Amino acid sequence: MSNSNLVTRWWPANLTNYTKGREGNKIQGIVVHHAASTSLDSIGAAFARAGRNGSAHYGVGGNQIHQYVDEADTTWHCSNWWGNVRTVGIETINSTGAPNWEIALNTFETLVKLVADIAKRNNLGRLWINPKADMPTLSGHKDWYGASTVCPGPSLYPRLQEIADRANAINFPPVVEVKPVVAWVDISPLELKAKEKIDILDLDTGADKGDIQAGMIISNLVQETTVNGKKYYRTLYSKTKGFNNGILAEALEPTDTVISPESIINGEVRETDVEIKVPNEDEKRPITEKEVKEEAKKDDGFGDDIAPAPGVKPGMKPEEVQKLIEEHKKNMEKAEEIIGEVNKDMEFSPKTKMIVYLLGDLLIIAGTQAPLVVALINTTDAVTFGQLLGQLLLSTGTMLLFTFKLLKKKDK
Repeated sequence: MSNSNLVTRWWPANLTNYTKGREGNKIQGIVVHHAASTSLDSIGAAFARAGRNGSAHYGVGGNQIHQYVDEADTTWHCSNWWGNVRTVGIETINSTGAPNWEIALNTFETLVKLVADIAKRNNLGRLWINPKADMPTLSGHKDWYGASTVCPGPSLYPRLQEIADRANAINFPPVVEVKPVVAWVDISPLELKAKEKIDILDLDTGADKGDIQAGMIISNLVQETTVNGKKYYRTLYSKTKGFNNGILAEALEPTDTVISPESIINGEVRETDVEIKVPNEDEKRPITEKEVKEEAKKDDGFGDDIAPAPGVKPGMKPEEVQKLIEEHKKNMEKAEEIIGEVNKDMEFSPKTKMIVYLLGDLLIIAGTQAPLVVALINTTDAVTFGQLLGQLLLSTGTMLLFTFKLLKKKDK
């Protein structure tokens, strides 16, 4: 896996805020976030602090792109482990604060270019969005199961389709058939002999306009041109009549040495050295939950509620974070197994199926929400309590709606 060469600054995240490698998974999608901040530097500063328990691969602001984690590694940004190991996360700064969290035009343009670059390098094909799909190639943070957030905000989220369309236009430009422009150049009149049978070609259409037999002398060759790397002569008659009829120069003799037009080499853009931010001692020390709350209150403080899994909060100890991640992974695996069994063609009565579906889904709800319930019971902070309660209700409601959908299809 490679990284974007559009990056203007490398600002390495603290090792406590992401996971090395991707557990053998390939990059399958891109997740867009908004930073809930008007400062690009606030993102790098947050990820550089030990114990922030969240990270993204890139940050975009104006015409600047900062990178925090190698694309080959897993950032903690989806609040969903299955999504974390399969996606690239991009933080986007805002030009205004709450409630609109708007995005500046130049920031949006830079975001489109970065998304196109990531999609092309990772062979994601044409980007598409679908909040109900398991693995859309482009999504917003709020689309992921386990994420209790409105990120990427009311201004950026409705523009995800626009981002996909414009990135696709960059990576898959429309094919336009361009006919060669025939530019004739006057030369001193030549008289040459055909070495072999030669076709007289209409250089606009490629049509055969006649033949010249081997050994025939052609006089009054007064113009020359080059089409598709080959040199052609035009007679005085064709010039007078306005015909773009050409005779291949290499089939005539004697000839001057055929000199190919000089290759036009576009000067390559010289890549400037990427600025590397070295973490200071303050950034290396663990961040506290109190500091995160104070930072989120500031207009220029990084405020995106990102996490590796449900229940993980800034300031938690690494072993606590890892325990919640492992529990989340096991719950997701169990849920996949149960849903897989439900989808099999089992020969049971409709009533039996209904009971099995209902009990199975209730068990899934209980298992996946257990970490949230425990965190909810143990928290004493009102803001954290509200966030956890909202996340619990949101995810439980989603599962109940899924159950209702299964029950509606029980007779099919």
